[in-house]
Amino acid sequence: MFLIEEGFDFLGLNFRGYPDIKRVKGTKKGTFLVKPSPTKVKTFIRQLVVIIKEHKNRFSYDLVFKLNQKLRG
Repeated sequence: MFLIEEGFDFLGLNFRGYPDIKRVKGTKKGTFLVKPSPTKVKTFIRQLVVIIKEHKNRFSYDLVFKLNQKLRG
């Protein structure tokens, strides 16, 4: 069994609960955040670097077009 405070990765996202001691008792216990997992962010940035290096000697329009494709999905 796992604790939500420790967090877990699922489908490229990191799910984690953060306790908040400032809240009044009887209400929510903290904050629950869903963020991209660090490994997926690093691989995405590496892919962007590869695209930039491949389009170094081409027109800037081509580079912007390829980057927009990647960033928009």
